[in-house]
Amino acid sequence: VSLFVLVNLGIHTFIVTSIITKAIFLGTLHDLEVRKTMERMLNYVTFKVVFVGAVVEPDVMEVLLWMSWFTLLGFFKMFTGLVQDRCEWLTSAPGATRVMHLRAAALLVMLLGAVCVCSAVSGGALHRRVGLSDLLLLQFELVLMGVDLVRSAVKYAVHVADLDSPDSMAGGAGLESEWRGMPAGGAGLESEWRGTFLVHAEFVGEALALTLTLLHYLHI
Repeated sequence: VSLFVLVNLGIHTFIVTSIITKAIFLGTLHDLEVRKTMERMLNYVTFKVVFVGAVVEPDVMEVLLWMSWFTLLGFFKMFTGLVQDRCEWLTSAPGATRVMHLRAAALLVMLLGAVCVCSAVSGGALHRRVGLSDLLLLQFELVLMGVDLVRSAVKYAVHVADLDSPDSMAGGAGLESEWRGMPAGGAGLESEWRGTFLVHAEFVGEALALTLTLLHYLHI
């Protein structure tokens, strides 16, 4: 009976924590965010159920330990996808307020910190108790989420910096300079540099994530 009580407690803790986190940092979700989150979590749950059935030995406690770990990772993964979707929406929403940007940035930083701490703690506590193969399986999702969060943070920071730049706030300064026959200064070069940087950062992040995923599948 106590085992089912613990499972029930874990499920309700996950639900309540998710609701509170969403209310504080995201507010009301858009339809697209809800749909994409449902698709991600369905794929995640399906893959992890297959993984547990194929890799984990048929022992109740071991299965529960793996499922508890995957539940924690699922929480991080769900909000990682949500904050990425929200940041993408904010970068293209002209009516986004500073409070919206602050809440999204706070969630992004909090998730990145939590993933790093969880990876360090789990790696330090288990590196002598489990084999290297199991440790790599435990760390894969955390490392992959860390890569995705860093990539999103870089893109979002560049966008926010572009919004707060004098050229962006001035609006028509460049047009006025062109009308007067004067060069628009370094605004064009700066914009081109940011675009090039984002392209290269996106390529490096995507290549690293795909490489890690390929190595994970080969490992399994």
